[in-house]
Amino acid sequence: MDDTTLQLTINDIAACRNVIDAACKRGAFGAGEAREIGILYEKLDQFVTTAIAHAQEAQASVESQPQGE
Repeated sequence: MDDTTLQLTINDIAACRNVIDAACKRGAFGAGEAREIGILYEKLDQFVTTAIAHAQEAQASVESQPQGE
């Protein structure tokens, strides 16, 4: 893969959040790591939630625009 085509999408970030959630449920992290993992999970979750909300607002704005006359 060429570096110029490498992209990180909201779906990729959401997938990372889901991997962290699954790993925690399966006991992949020790107690000493829990705080850092939790903080990272919360940051990813907030980012994804905010990005989705912004995308939905933008879509609603586009849909409310009058069409060509």
